[in-house]
Amino acid sequence: MKLITRSNDLSGLKILLAAEYLNISIELEITPSAEKPVLIINEDCRLFSSNSAVWYLFCLNGQKKVNPSQDKWMDWESTILQPEVQALTNKQPHQLITVLEHLDKSTRNKFLIGNSLSAADVIVFSSLLELSNGKLMDSYSTLLKWFYQMYTSDQFKQIAFAQS
Repeated sequence: MKLITRSNDLSGLKILLAAEYLNISIELEITPSAEKPVLIINEDCRLFSSNSAVWYLFCLNGQKKVNPSQDKWMDWESTILQPEVQALTNKQPHQLITVLEHLDKSTRNKFLIGNSLSAADVIVFSSLLELSNGKLMDSYSTLLKWFYQMYTSDQFKQIAFAQS
């Protein structure tokens, strides 16, 4: 498999982080001309959605059962969280506090779904990286604990180093 992405692209980081956590080898090609990340499975199959690529990697690792909670989190990240993070980047957040409150309640366990890392954890975590430099998450203790458990992991450090 091969991932083509730009340097420091958070969507590409999602895919790399999933691969690192799952110990799946992916050839990385960083190119400034990449409009969005693409995971090349083989010459006939390319995944252009970073969430679909993460889900595919987790399926390779054995999480093949349909899980409505997984789908819910992946949809929530792309339709609720991502637009709010982008709105904050453009200085026009609408519901970011409500979104963070929802995540704070949902991260009371170590993982978003069940007792092990899921595609949902990687996808939501990656989207929150844009907020990690500010103080926005400081009021949400369970969210911060969940976030920093992944942020300080060896897997994330490996990917962050590879992206710099």
